[in-house]
Amino acid sequence: MNHRHYVLLAVLLFAATSCSPSPKSLAENHLQLLKSGNATKANQQYCLPSDTLRLYSVKSFQIISSQPKTSYNLPYTEVVANIETDQYRFKQVDKGGVTVSEKEVIKQVALDIWKSDDLYQAIVVSEAKLNDMVQKLGTKTKNSPKQEREKVNKQHLCVFLSFEQFEDES
Repeated sequence: MNHRHYVLLAVLLFAATSCSPSPKSLAENHLQLLKSGNATKANQQYCLPSDTLRLYSVKSFQIISSQPKTSYNLPYTEVVANIETDQYRFKQVDKGGVTVSEKEVIKQVALDIWKSDDLYQAIVVSEAKLNDMVQKLGTKTKNSPKQEREKVNKQHLCVFLSFEQFEDES
């Protein structure tokens, strides 16, 4: 191979690796899309694009951390951001022995950035564990439906926001 071939190979390798965003840059891009009101494009970044956006209103944001984590022995990156939003959830508060719900504005969000193939594998493992538990309990229910690979985002990286961040806090 001559010098030109090595240069061409290096350029192609750089182009292939630079096309895929880092987890932090995907999270920033996702939040920026929401900030600019482009919910459709933001939804296309979800690991399961058929899901409804959980975070849909962002006025401003600041990424405060990005750290690798694992689930089902599969890696993902948790990107945490402080946000300004109109969205809230209900928080259960004890008021003199009576539990009441109060609005709580969401101030921070964790975006789990997964490789799409790894997320699919985590879903498969999770469903298998659930089905095993159901069988051990002797419950007469059907196995949970298998998630089809086609329903998981086809991009290399995708965004997952856990439901717990947006649901009522008990």
